[in-house]
Amino acid sequence: MSIESNILQVLERIDTAQSHYNTKSAVSLEIAAKTQTADKCQIAAETLLKYGHPPILGHNHVQEARETHDAIRTVPGTQIHFIGSLQSNKISTALQCTDLVESVASLSLIEKLER
Repeated sequence: MSIESNILQVLERIDTAQSHYNTKSAVSLEIAAKTQTADKCQIAAETLLKYGHPPILGHNHVQEARETHDAIRTVPGTQIHFIGSLQSNKISTALQCTDLVESVASLSLIEKLER
């Protein structure tokens, strides 16, 4: 299956669940881009945007976020989230190539992020 067809399948499941529960609350699909190439990440972001969803991609390794950053940023409005376990020695790099850190394991890491 293609990236687009996979995303469409998930969006359809979201619509089905919303219909089943009679809700239209805002739901954003965040693509976990683990071990994917920059080209595939860009296609995923473009597909989300094409179907009216905010292009949000999550990486669980700082190196992967950095490697795909430039390609993903070509898609207007794309957000890159860090969804993995962040090591304190990678904070600076993570903050350079992501918009949001979703997972923080300790108060000391929060304090380092704040600085």
